[in-house]
Amino acid sequence: WRTPRPRRAALAVVLTLTACDRGQGTVTSASSSDLVKDVHILAPAIDIPLPAFELVDHEGKPFTRDGMLGAVWVTGFIFTSCPTGCPGLTRKLSALAQEHEAEADVRFLTLTIDPENDTPEKLAAFASKHGTLRPSWKLVTGKPEVVDQTVLKGFVTPFARGASPAEFTHSERFVVVDKRGHVRGVFDSDEAGQLMAAVNHMLG
Repeated sequence: WRTPRPRRAALAVVLTLTACDRGQGTVTSASSSDLVKDVHILAPAIDIPLPAFELVDHEGKPFTRDGMLGAVWVTGFIFTSCPTGCPGLTRKLSALAQEHEAEADVRFLTLTIDPENDTPEKLAAFASKHGTLRPSWKLVTGKPEVVDQTVLKGFVTPFARGASPAEFTHSERFVVVDKRGHVRGVFDSDEAGQLMAAVNHMLG
């Protein structure tokens, strides 16, 4: 593990979008922003403070950036009508959550990229179906403009919405946020070992 370096002025390269069902959707402001483009960056290379936001969780309770402070969060991105990719990502995150259930300072977050359709009730049903209803896990939605800014600018994760959910695309990577509310790592969903090594380092 290397000592964390200062935040880079620009992060190298674009997060690849992966379609749950590939289509020709219009990319939300991700492609025209200064966001990273195909990133494979380990935690020491990133130190980006999350902006303040006000969203709502699957229980209808407020969820804010300040509410994340004091714990390390592993974050994934889904939409509930996704036919294949999102359930698979959720299963991977659920395996991590089950393995680290006893660690009070490790928590899990799922953000929808389809806030207009994914109500707290739909998120709760999705969580129940995929076995993620646990105290350490929040599924979050909110006003579309707040969700978009939080995902794109805060979690540096691009996505695209098409004319129908079948044309939505999003990253299949997990983002790690430290106890200060700073994004510290972006990991492929198959990199459980590297991801949890980063999490354990942040807990120390």
